[in-house]
Amino acid sequence: MLNPGLGPMDYYAEISSAKNEEYLAALHRNLLGHPSEYPFFFLDPQFIWHPGATYWHRRFDWMIGELAKHGMSVAASTKFIAREVCCMQLVPYHSANFRLGDAFVNSLKSTKLAKASARELAKEESRKIVVMRAQDLWSIPESDNVALAEDAHRRSAFLTRGSSHGDAILEHLQRLRRDS
Repeated sequence: MLNPGLGPMDYYAEISSAKNEEYLAALHRNLLGHPSEYPFFFLDPQFIWHPGATYWHRRFDWMIGELAKHGMSVAASTKFIAREVCCMQLVPYHSANFRLGDAFVNSLKSTKLAKASARELAKEESRKIVVMRAQDLWSIPESDNVALAEDAHRRSAFLTRGSSHGDAILEHLQRLRRDS
């Protein structure tokens, strides 16, 4: 991905309250790489109120349904995807309108680290990498285990049924499920 969006609920998520303290604790654990029942924590049912959950459920709900058709419950399918999928942001800073130039983006240390990590992960044939946005900036060539999102899906980063990149993720998840 490129970078996370920013809206009023993102501010709300960081205001101190019991609900938000749980969210901030989950965010912190996620950033530190600590083990969690839902490593992709926007699929954790307790955070369904967050715009990140809305965003990601719109993309994964059809895959959750497909996995559920083949013997997994919806809850188990959701948890499975939360354990097996990771989202890397090239620029991990929230913005309402991303308007940074390529030279500035490429100069960020966080961008350099994200690119290096993604390139290393792409070398592992057991992984499936899908480059959804900013394909030129990520600079990861398409290969057997690297899929590039189709032009029509890049702007909104949709993982739709029937798209090569959406189907690639589902096929990879189904393979992982069979092998486990």
